[in-house]
Amino acid sequence: MKKYINKLTILLLLGFTLACVDESKDPLDSNEVKKGILLALRGDAVNNLNATGCTNSFYKNNIIGDEVFSYDADFLAEDQEVLQEVQVYAATPSIARVLVATVPASAFAIPSGARYKRGKVSVPLATILAALNLDATATENLLTSDIKITSDILLKDGSKVLASAATNTSLFESVIFQPAMNLTYCANDVADFVPIATTKMLGVKGIVVPLKGGVSDTLHIKYNQAEMKTAPSVSFVPATAGTAGPVTALSYKGKKNEFYVIYTAAASSYTGAVTATVSGATAIVAEVELTQDDKTQTINVDNTTPLITKDVGSYFIGKNQFVTLTVNYNERMSTKAADAVKATISGHGLETITNAPLQFQQMAYRLASSTFSNWLIR
Repeated sequence: MKKYINKLTILLLLGFTLACVDESKDPLDSNEVKKGILLALRGDAVNNLNATGCTNSFYKNNIIGDEVFSYDADFLAEDQEVLQEVQVYAATPSIARVLVATVPASAFAIPSGARYKRGKVSVPLATILAALNLDATATENLLTSDIKITSDILLKDGSKVLASAATNTSLFESVIFQPAMNLTYCANDVADFVPIATTKMLGVKGIVVPLKGGVSDTLHIKYNQAEMKTAPSVSFVPATAGTAGPVTALSYKGKKNEFYVIYTAAASSYTGAVTATVSGATAIVAEVELTQDDKTQTINVDNTTPLITKDVGSYFIGKNQFVTLTVNYNERMSTKAADAVKATISGHGLETITNAPLQFQQMAYRLASSTFSNWLIR
């Protein structure tokens, strides 16, 4: 008898557990959704939603006038003939939802080989803003507030499947049931999406030194967008400090977002900074052509003769002894072999050196065999 009582107790507990369902975990409010009727998201809107969290977006401070909120959806219902229309509403956190469009059942049709009717829901942004009573200034001031687009389903019997019936959309893990009844129309700021340029002077093997008259360096320009629609223009101030070649696309390995300009310092007395301004490049971002913010790069030009700040000094050395001669300048010197600092040393009893290059402004000198026991080098 005890075994039967225990089994009965387990069955009662199991029945109680199954009965206690957390309705907040039910993606559809079973009391509201009639026979599982639902609009399921399809097409590009699904990809946009997964990538950005928004099925559609617009630039709140750069409204062109032809923006449209749209999505494709399947009408999921056991009976495909019960649909009367889809009612589309818009709202913001501070503005209650208002009707912005109705899409008749005739806009939905079963694609070849499919089971459910599919239709396109489409509303111009201008219509949405007018319904919300938002002018251009108010739209730009939306800040981080996006526009919520909700869709109710009106059935032929007069009943409705409300957007609010999709109580927990995060539980829709399958693309088959991704609801289209609660969506976001993102209000983006242009400043967050304009192409951004980064610039640098390439120098020689990565070492950048001030340019003297007739010497060139390459200004490299790269954008954070994968492809630019138009190339930038580059201006230099002061204009008389040098000349520049054309802006050229760097097509290495199919790149479409890098450019370069070769700048040559003029043979003049100008010494100072030259400001290169990169501007005007555009890219298509979210179907809108956006123009970069200006980017500046400093190029240093130095036509002033280098000054020795510390000369080789004076030394007494004996036979077969060495001395290191060091010269210090007021600026970084070129590391090119052709530009090396050279020294010539001669004198009684000295090993003659003619135009010997100093390595990093230093050189070693050995006293030659001589009848003198020591020698003063100046």
